[in-house]
Amino acid sequence: MGTKIITGYIAAKRAGIALPGRVRAGLGLMPRGEFSIVIAGLAVATPGIEPKLAPLATAYVLITVVTGPMLARLPDFAWFKRIIRRRQRATHRTEPLPTTD
Repeated sequence: MGTKIITGYIAAKRAGIALPGRVRAGLGLMPRGEFSIVIAGLAVATPGIEPKLAPLATAYVLITVVTGPMLARLPDFAWFKRIIRRRQRATHRTEPLPTTD
């Protein structure tokens, strides 16, 4: 999940999208569990695969199904927007002023 969030963030940054959009792009790539259910079913049905994999896969799918959509909405919350604005103001204050030669 972390690598998908980072990948979406970096891709959006390269495209010139502002910080809230970068976060939204990264969180939008987070898995929702649908494909994981198929993979887990195949893994459990395959001979030689550890039977303890099924509960782990089920827990992973449940976690991503619940947290994925909630986290994708994170940039829409007012408290998140305030954090972003504060961070942008702090970044602008610490940037050096352009010099004229």
